[in-house]
Amino acid sequence: MPCHKCLTFFLQFYQVFPEVRNAPLTITGESYGGLYTPNLGYIIAQHNLKEDAAPINFAGLAVGDPCINWAVQMPTYPDTMYGMGVIMMDEREELRQIMNKSVSQLNQNCTAAFHTWNQVFDDNGGLGPSLGRGWFAKKTGSFNTAVRFFVFFFDMFLYIYILDEMLHGITELRKE
Repeated sequence: MPCHKCLTFFLQFYQVFPEVRNAPLTITGESYGGLYTPNLGYIIAQHNLKEDAAPINFAGLAVGDPCINWAVQMPTYPDTMYGMGVIMMDEREELRQIMNKSVSQLNQNCTAAFHTWNQVFDDNGGLGPSLGRGWFAKKTGSFNTAVRFFVFFFDMFLYIYILDEMLHGITELRKE
């Protein structure tokens, strides 16, 4: 529903400012935007398929460090960090247990799932390095949770796969 409201906003915006209607629109998002950005792109693409619609010059979309699906992403953290040499094998197993616990909490209590995940990074909303209370700081000695940036690369590969599937679906709709 929020993405449909964004589409309505864009359509109204182009009515008020018709001089920018032909400018390419690129949608970007970060973190939780990984859920909204591709959905808005899909809704705009669907809108553009309508014969009577005033098309939007949708150029593309980009998402940085996307949260796409916690249940899929969180279990990848231990192997990704281990594969990059950030944590040791025993730490990988410890982290796997924490991430599995967090995933198991997702459907019952999302807040608890976040707090379980956050005990690893002691994330303070990106305002700076953690205070060193998190599992990651205790294991690695680093108070900087920027290691999550490296996990971003795996997330991007996952995102590209999902985007490819979504665009394939749009292409199939155009053929119909």
